[in-house]
Amino acid sequence: GFEIIPTIQSAARLHCVSVTSRTSFQTSYSSATVLISRGYVCRNNGDDPMNTASLNCIQCETGTQSVRLGSSLQSKCVNCPAGGFYQDKPGSNYCKKCVRGTYVSPAAAPGVTAADCHVCPKGTNTTVYAGYRACFCLRNYYRLHRFGACYNCSSDPGKQCQNDYASVSPGFWWSWKNWTGSTTINSISQEEEAYVQF
Repeated sequence: GFEIIPTIQSAARLHCVSVTSRTSFQTSYSSATVLISRGYVCRNNGDDPMNTASLNCIQCETGTQSVRLGSSLQSKCVNCPAGGFYQDKPGSNYCKKCVRGTYVSPAAAPGVTAADCHVCPKGTNTTVYAGYRACFCLRNYYRLHRFGACYNCSSDPGKQCQNDYASVSPGFWWSWKNWTGSTTINSISQEEEAYVQF
């Protein structure tokens, strides 16, 4: 397909490349500031970092967004984060949101198409945007990892769940059923924990 190239008021030299490549420009400082706001990253042409007469600007890739770093010419392409974000077009200064109830896993990030957004795990609220996680947990559910499944805690009076977290209910304490001292926190399963009432 065709791409609309940003309109700029000064002369720019456009290098056309294959369909799968990104567009690049050799341009002036004033044009570069416009391009940076439209998903490009610009660098000096040459050894002198103060030379802004001729800059080389290139589009950020799919799955990324351009982010300004302070001054008008300082920017970089940053991957769209895992969670409810992807970008299917090169040269963007934002990441698109996955549809409600879907997310991009950390293993699949950055998302480069809407198809990279998969249904959120069991126990999550699939009626809202995922944000920076795999959707929020349902009411009275908690999770062990922000991209993992959510677990129901309403059947255990020793737990109270709110905002994706489980905590010990008033009048209870937390105990391990089979604690040997050799198990790390990351490998303890739900079946090994217990909530004991005072």
